[in-house]
Amino acid sequence: MLRSVQGGTYSTGNGNRNDWYEVEVNGKRGYVAAYYVDKGSSAPPPPQSGFVNSNVGGGPLNLRSQASTNAGIITKLNQGTKLTILGSVTGGTYQPGNRNDWYQVEVNGQRGFVAAYYVNKGEPLQQLQPVNNDGQRIVDAINRVNPDQWYYRPRDITGDGRNETFCNWFVADVLEILGVPIRRHSQPMYPPVFNKERRNKPISAEDLYTFFNNGGGGQWQRVSPGDAVAKANTGKAVIASSYGHIAIVIPGGSASDVRVAQAGAVNGKNLSAKGVFGKEPLYFEYIG
Repeated sequence: MLRSVQGGTYSTGNGNRNDWYEVEVNGKRGYVAAYYVDKGSSAPPPPQSGFVNSNVGGGPLNLRSQASTNAGIITKLNQGTKLTILGSVTGGTYQPGNRNDWYQVEVNGQRGFVAAYYVNKGEPLQQLQPVNNDGQRIVDAINRVNPDQWYYRPRDITGDGRNETFCNWFVADVLEILGVPIRRHSQPMYPPVFNKERRNKPISAEDLYTFFNNGGGGQWQRVSPGDAVAKANTGKAVIASSYGHIAIVIPGGSASDVRVAQAGAVNGKNLSAKGVFGKEPLYFEYIG
């Protein structure tokens, strides 16, 4: 709702009224009779930082005037372009997968709409500076595995019509590059980062959380948020974990703002741990 206005008279079961609201819905502005709108008490979500992810491939992402591939193009955004996400809207379908999720965004003072599949929340990892050169091995491993690629993005792999997420797959592949073992099943998988050579599927995020909490086989130890950042800055493998989700701690955060790379409902290389977990997760360092 943008504002209240006085307009033409309309009838209700409680008499005639002339109060209207100017509103915006899915990027379209208009007027509705105020009697039929509950203002509620919830505030709109605050703007979030984001960037154009690698799903665009070699081409740019179109910033459009409406949430539709038929709408006019305001400008074109290259991979890595930073933007401000103002909100989520449902719009016209687009590929892949006949999706209809869009973001209203602002880029360099221009507002428009972009297909959500091609945008990640957070900051591009390459803009993060490790505290020392040892932390670069964590950055390099995350960039190599790349949570933005299709393999780790939410999709339906069971045929039940619901998207699965792959936080444990992403973490397992990053840890393998770092030379850190993780518990796995015998079920095969074929990660692109390893040229689709067979790897065994890691155990679930729920089982990993239980494993870490029970001592991690003597190879993992729980650390504080501050120690998690300090260890990542020196190139140590540190994971953030809760029951049902897991992520990799990246260099350059702080005790009050631990940063992680993850696959999940939102994929990204530089996200707030408390933001993606919904609270401060537990942190575990690999000690071998």
